[in-house]
Amino acid sequence: MLQVASEQLSSTRLEILSFLLVNSNIQDESKGCSIKDMAKTFDLSPNAIRQYLIELEKDNLVIRKKKKGKTGRPAMTYFLHKNALTIFPKAYADFSIRLLKRVLKNYGEEEARNLLIEMGKEKAEEMKIKLTSKLNEKNTNSHSLKDKIDAISEVFHDYGSFPKIIEDEESFIIKNHNCLIYDIVQNFPAACVVDETLVSELVGEKADKVQCLSEGDMLCVYRINKSEKAKI
Repeated sequence: MLQVASEQLSSTRLEILSFLLVNSNIQDESKGCSIKDMAKTFDLSPNAIRQYLIELEKDNLVIRKKKKGKTGRPAMTYFLHKNALTIFPKAYADFSIRLLKRVLKNYGEEEARNLLIEMGKEKAEEMKIKLTSKLNEKNTNSHSLKDKIDAISEVFHDYGSFPKIIEDEESFIIKNHNCLIYDIVQNFPAACVVDETLVSELVGEKADKVQCLSEGDMLCVYRINKSEKAKI
């Protein structure tokens, strides 16, 4: 599924999605929105609205259905796809920060850290499925550490980390230009252990973190020493 960030959507497309959010209900086909409804609301021509809807449908943000109970050419009604719910503002970071602070207060620093490590391991197990799939695409009987690092980079990119890999004689360096939990670690630095655990679990051995966004660096950097220990 194509993920589309709200920053990538034009103001009109966002307004159409907002309109569908309030006025349509995919569970009740009688509560769909017509092109005529939207053209009138946004003071645009039906053809202009139709073009916007075609784009939104391609991005899996809108669903089109034939309206029942009409004679002649069936009219089309439009609904908000559940995928579009990710476009609208959420308070995930604030909720997570409050939850982690509550865990820290009630159970202590060690228990909070253990919980975060377990979360990192759990996420790593999920990502290992994609990692294995990417390695299998290479059609080789064995995979080098470089193969694995390259595959890890592809998986991270799929999740939005935008990594860059640098290799020297002794190690591989993973530069993650985007922290997926940046808002959280700014308020709860201990949450960095999730990312640290995740990288180490995927590599198969300890990944040394040498730079960190939460500490004022421009990116998160991990160094993985070349070793025969790292196995899938």
